Amino acid sequence: QIISYRDPRDVYCIAQRLDLQWMPHRKVEDFITWTRIMYGNFSPDSEEYLAVRFEDLILDYDRETARIEQYLGLSPAQHTRKRQCLDPSVSVRSVRQWTREPQFAADFEKIKEAFPELCLD
Repeated sequence: QIISYRDPRDVYCIAQRLDLQWMPHRKVEDFITWTRIMYGNFSPDSEEYLAVRFEDLILDYDRETARIEQYLGLSPAQHTRKRQCLDPSVSVRSVRQWTREPQFAADFEKIKEAFPELCLD
């Protein structure tokens, strides 16, 4: 099992920008409660599954894809479409979106307080 996770501050940014009706985002406290429920017993360090941070996959593509290949028992030669379906040079624009939204700075602090293990330093 592979679980991909993302900095919740960016998730909050996306919810705000797109006004996602299915994700609580009008009050940061509701978003934090929803995120706690969604992540349940998730741990980035679990040995029961491979946790892959979205941002790490974008910022350190080669290392992360090697981890995934190893976990799945695949050789690098079997990864035939590198950077085709997920192009880090394009996706890098979606990393750290929260740094470009100063109007939510107080909310981002609360999110980081609630989920320090999920937030990208």
